Amino acid sequence: MTSKRERLSVSGPIRTRPPSSLSAWITFPRRLVYGRDSLWTPPLDSELATIIDPRRNPYFRHAVGVPLLALDARGATVGRVYAHIDHAYNVYHGEKVVWFGFFECLNDPDVARALLDAVAAFGRRWECDRLSGPMSLTYWREMGALVDGYELEPSTDMAYTASYYPALFEASGLSAVYPMETTRVEDARALDLNGKLDELRRAHPELRDVQLRPVQRSDADREIDLLRDLINSAYRDAPYVTPLTREEYRAVVLPLLPVIDSALVLVAEQLGVPIGCIIGVPDTAPTLRRLRGRGDLLALMRLQGAARRRRGAVMTLAAVIPRARGTGVGQLLILELARVAQMRGYRRLTLTWAAEENRRIIGAYAPLGATPLHHLAMFERPLAPTAATGRTGTTAGTIATTKLMSMS
Repeated sequence: MTSKRERLSVSGPIRTRPPSSLSAWITFPRRLVYGRDSLWTPPLDSELATIIDPRRNPYFRHAVGVPLLALDARGATVGRVYAHIDHAYNVYHGEKVVWFGFFECLNDPDVARALLDAVAAFGRRWECDRLSGPMSLTYWREMGALVDGYELEPSTDMAYTASYYPALFEASGLSAVYPMETTRVEDARALDLNGKLDELRRAHPELRDVQLRPVQRSDADREIDLLRDLINSAYRDAPYVTPLTREEYRAVVLPLLPVIDSALVLVAEQLGVPIGCIIGVPDTAPTLRRLRGRGDLLALMRLQGAARRRRGAVMTLAAVIPRARGTGVGQLLILELARVAQMRGYRRLTLTWAAEENRRIIGAYAPLGATPLHHLAMFERPLAPTAATGRTGTTAGTIATTKLMSMS
């Protein structure tokens, strides 16, 4: 469905520049792209300002970036984007990619092209040979653009983007890669999870030595470090991923502590040795949509209220270390998270994205009766050689992986 905001006129030509006011960059989507009835879930303005601030986000100890606005001939703001290069990522993967993130614009191909060309120009200054996104800012936050399911409500940790973005990306020479899907269990309370857990343990006798436990808030520092170690081990060979530093992981986790239900964060141990984890959180997206980015302390209190109301829970990440894969530990974590959510009165369980080609992981959702929610994709294009280097660009093909890695 096309809104009035999507049909706003643009007076060319389009120019791009860093914003004179960060507020104009932050608030652009809710002013001119997404109406009040939209399902888009904005972060709090204060949170977004922190995420892109090199002084406060440890990501920028190994990355560079710049926010950009697109202005038309009248000086009206018609789009925004964030150009960034993760030097640690490029070294770790042997790539030279420049990312575009936080992309938002009016439904105009000239605006989209101007924004993406500006990101490409930023990347060429660092000899990058590929443009890729949306990546805002890393794998551990939001990535990808929706390609369908626009009428369905997203949850925490899920990207939701305007329906016309895929066409704008393609008009700018980008191709869809890395297709993903999210899934949802509408009524987790109706599941027979004890029976399914018994069946799983009978099918995998090796699980007799595996115990699951919730994280302990009283020992938060140690538990946060343990989760990071498990995640880095599980995701060390994944595309789009750079191992998390201690400071980076804390920057992601600490803002969530006031709304986290620690019962939904589980660690799998085999004979006392940690081998995997799963992280669930209360779904705060409905509250964030009501706040529309505004507020700080009051917003935080309302988010805590949303956690107590337990409308829904979201599985944001699961990981099993390589030596424990294929033993049923991943499915054990998924089923146990669903059981705990059920016991604690959460009505709906939403599962984070998995690559469409990774049918083994998507198959792990089958016992829950999860149904597809959204389909997403990354978009990429090679960067043309520059006169200074004469280098040619290369493009990456679709890679089958998942934010849940190989667990079952």
